[in-house]
Amino acid sequence: MKTEMCNPISRMTIQRIVRTDLGFRKVCARWVPHELTEEYKNRRMAAALDFLARYEAEGELMLSRIVTGDETWVHHYTLPTKRQSSIWKAADKAAPTKFKMGKSAHKVLCTTFWNAKGVIFVQYTKATVGAAQYFDTMMHLRSAIKNKRPGIFWRGIVLMHDNAPAHSAKTITSLLTSFMWNVFSNPLYFPDLAPSDYHISTF
Repeated sequence: MKTEMCNPISRMTIQRIVRTDLGFRKVCARWVPHELTEEYKNRRMAAALDFLARYEAEGELMLSRIVTGDETWVHHYTLPTKRQSSIWKAADKAAPTKFKMGKSAHKVLCTTFWNAKGVIFVQYTKATVGAAQYFDTMMHLRSAIKNKRPGIFWRGIVLMHDNAPAHSAKTITSLLTSFMWNVFSNPLYFPDLAPSDYHISTF
């Protein structure tokens, strides 16, 4: 049997077919922090609708009652960014130098609670917060709200914190129920409630 030989296709021809004729282009995968499944999306939608319904019913009064809290690790020393360390210099002077350093190995866990008027309570610990320690944190937070925000203390608190195991423990749930605080639903991977995940100002 006689086999017919096919003419080879050049690399440029293949690229033209793929790019021009088929309209394909080579791209890198886009990085995202988490995969949002349909279930997660539906929970986020339900939480957003619940928030809008509360706002429609209470208006600005509801916003003033919200107390938000979260934790973040704070290093003892963090090297300033290039922009933060920039200075003015004369044209005939050499640019300053600095040694490359990393973040301090020593760090503490900063737990912060705030509302629309500002920070209410800050606590520093050296270890991850467990249910027992978070119980004490809630007790201190209640006292801080009573002293610093007596208005919302008597009108009722709407607490926003994430769904970490220490926050959703039965002892914490029972304690918040005894406080008669309303805990806003916080679905998994719902970043809109706690900006301290990304930035904490100097208090």
